[in-house]
Amino acid sequence: MSQSYPLLHGLAVFLRWPYIARMRWCPIFSLLFACTDAAVDDTAEVEVFCDSMATANQWKVEAGGADKVSGLVYGRLITDQSDDPRDPNFVAFVEYTLKNTDVGGVQIPGESDVNGDFVEMLGAGAWEITIAAVKNGWTCNNKVDFEVAPDSTTWLCLDMQCL
Repeated sequence: MSQSYPLLHGLAVFLRWPYIARMRWCPIFSLLFACTDAAVDDTAEVEVFCDSMATANQWKVEAGGADKVSGLVYGRLITDQSDDPRDPNFVAFVEYTLKNTDVGGVQIPGESDVNGDFVEMLGAGAWEITIAAVKNGWTCNNKVDFEVAPDSTTWLCLDMQCL
C-alpha cells in the first residue's frame, strides 16, 4: 500500500492503525473480483512518528499533500507527565494557534481531538504553532516553528511541556 497510496499509509501509521498500514488497499471496482492478502507481511514493524518523547518538538516533511500552493499538517501532542505519552488527560482537546511567520496575517485557532491529534491545510511557508493549556493542575505551554512546503505533508510532534 505504501507504494500506491503513500498518504493513506502515512495517515494509518500516524493514527496507530498498524493493520490498516500493512494491509493492501483494493480499489472499489476490484471488489467485483477477488482481493487477496497474499503480499501482506504481518511480521513487518510499522514505524509510528511521535510515539515517544524522543521525537518531541520535531517535524518532518514528505512529498504528496494538499495542492501546488498548500500543504497538509498532521500534528500530534505528547507529554512526559504520564507513563503514556499520548495520555488523553493531557493531550485531548488542547487549543492551539497557528501563525504564518512569513506574511503574518490572522492567526488560525484550532483544537486537538480526543487523541491529541490535529490536521490543518496551510499555505506554504514558515509557520509557528503555540499551545497553552492547564491540564490536571499542570500549566502546559509550547511554541514550535516549522515549515510547510507546497504539495507535501508535514508531520509535527509537539511536547505539551507541562510544568
